[in-house]
Amino acid sequence: MSSISVAHPTGSYLAVHRPPFPQIQNGEYSTWQKWMFANVPFTLRLYRNWLVTLQAIVPILRTYWRRLNGTTRPEETLARYIKETAPQRYHDKLVPDYPCLHKPNVELVWDSIRDISDTEITTEKGRTGETLEGYFSHQGGPSAYHGVTVPGFPNFFLVGGPNTVTSLGSAVFTHEIAIDYMMQLLRPLVDPSPTRLTALSVQPPAHDAYNSHLQERMGATTYVSCASWYRAGADGRGKNFGIFPGSLLSFWWLMRKVRWEDYFLERSCS
Repeated sequence: MSSISVAHPTGSYLAVHRPPFPQIQNGEYSTWQKWMFANVPFTLRLYRNWLVTLQAIVPILRTYWRRLNGTTRPEETLARYIKETAPQRYHDKLVPDYPCLHKPNVELVWDSIRDISDTEITTEKGRTGETLEGYFSHQGGPSAYHGVTVPGFPNFFLVGGPNTVTSLGSAVFTHEIAIDYMMQLLRPLVDPSPTRLTALSVQPPAHDAYNSHLQERMGATTYVSCASWYRAGADGRGKNFGIFPGSLLSFWWLMRKVRWEDYFLERSCS
């Protein structure tokens, strides 16, 4: 939603709102909490571990608690929160019920908006005019270079992308490795110099060679000998797009440094 944070009492303002979507504010960290995170050793690490534990345990306990006590479902809790905090005249607009989605002539479009004119809305697709879903379909399943970048989709990066999770360690660690790789790609894009990069995208030959080698290595593992949710296709017997066929150490070594020659680079002319 686009809104004005502080409205002047003498003016009137129009807030353009997206379709109804329930939200609950998570609150803000106080000044003393931020000070402790920054200055007291291990506080931030312990707090992070506590959050991870809560995220793992609380949903399970909440489900059983609802079964035992017959308490409300999450959507009912969200709707009640909206009605308690928003003006009554907006309740019908803010609480989603999605009746239009059941109409046969309605289809959701998940692509980003590029331009809005008087007569139409133009969405943003890849440089090839293809959606990400369409590209994955042509590849026989999700596919990306190092699990992060996709040909034809400049300045688009994936976390937890195809073939980035190993079977021998933490998925969180592989995500952190991917984010570090992404930061290497992003730094030239935010460089304030006049000749900074404005866009980058992986070259198709580099993407294809990487994934061919990856699937070749996959063929020597047990991951291709049985149906699983790691594999594409309704029967779970297509291309394995979930697992990285190596160790955490080998994944880190592969991602430690960007091969800039594998990317198309566009620079500012100013």
